[in-house]
Amino acid sequence: MEPKFKKGEWCFCEFVLQQVKETKDDRITEVSDGMMSHGGRDLSDRCYPLEMKIKVISDHVKFHSDAFHILPNRGLNYPDLHRELVRRWAEACEVSDDANKLKEALQSISKWANEVTIAVHNLSNTYVGDVALFRS
Repeated sequence: MEPKFKKGEWCFCEFVLQQVKETKDDRITEVSDGMMSHGGRDLSDRCYPLEMKIKVISDHVKFHSDAFHILPNRGLNYPDLHRELVRRWAEACEVSDDANKLKEALQSISKWANEVTIAVHNLSNTYVGDVALFRS
């Protein structure tokens, strides 16, 4: 079986434009954005083609990912937040041919990301007496 992409081809992996650096059997095992490499046993389920609809989905998710990194709470669980964004991104990519399902998926991503942002702001503004529980 052929891998989803061949070595040297470009794709979106975890909502970032990446080049396939290594494949093994029918698996993509390493990708790179030119500065950082990302590897694993099989990244194929997180790689999607260079298509405008995938770029739009990727830009939408990247916007929310970037927003998480400027939130005023340094104790955020970034690995799990990223993992959830990747899961939701992949779901949106899978339904990208169906305009209604794609719209629902993008709205779901925005709703979830907004809920995270509101929760972080609420936590960051938590006081006991006159003492802030979290530094901003």
